Amino acid sequence: MSDFVEGVVVICGSGQAGSIVQIDGRDVWVLLRNGDVWVGSSNQCRIPQDEADLNACPLDVERLEKKIVPNIRERD
Repeated sequence: MSDFVEGVVVICGSGQAGSIVQIDGRDVWVLLRNGDVWVGSSNQCRIPQDEADLNACPLDVERLEKKIVPNIRERD
């Protein structure tokens, strides 16, 4: 718990990585790389072991996907 301070990069319970933006007692608020906020117990978070560990975290961008309708003129 002592390693957790605001600004530290962690891997949270969802398996995603982000930075701690707020600590409220035993709960932490983590700003994920996709822009979402994960809130949970600090014991569900861990410090990444190395760069490879951090890069292995999924980046959930499903909410950011857009359905693109092709322009008819571009097909000609």
